[in-house]
Amino acid sequence: MPTSPDFEPNTTVDRILASFFIFCTTAGLPCNLLALYYFLRQRSRNNNSGYFLKLYAVISSVDVIICLKHFPLIQSLLRDRRENQGLLFENHVFCSTWFLISMSSMMVSISLVLTLSVSRLLVITRLCVDTTA
Repeated sequence: MPTSPDFEPNTTVDRILASFFIFCTTAGLPCNLLALYYFLRQRSRNNNSGYFLKLYAVISSVDVIICLKHFPLIQSLLRDRRENQGLLFENHVFCSTWFLISMSSMMVSISLVLTLSVSRLLVITRLCVDTTA
């Protein structure tokens, strides 16, 4: 990465961020894979529970993708940001693809949480109406 007189890479901050991403990935990846396995193996009792099981499985899948996209970032942060070190982000196609996956997974994750929240609200509202009637 070219440096300018105004910008000097801070390797301490890079290592702290890399450690944070390593922790998130080592904790998040196995837990989300276990959650995905659990939700795919569960049998639904009715249409409502089947909907939520599928939604939780999709959320776990997106979280697995989010955890996996940290690996190139960790590699980049653990390097000293010198040029020509074979970083994945030096490849234009990889960089564009990684950006597309990052933005898409973030937006899908937010949309799924919104869908889950609205679905829960509708179920709770229906339960409250049924108990008062």
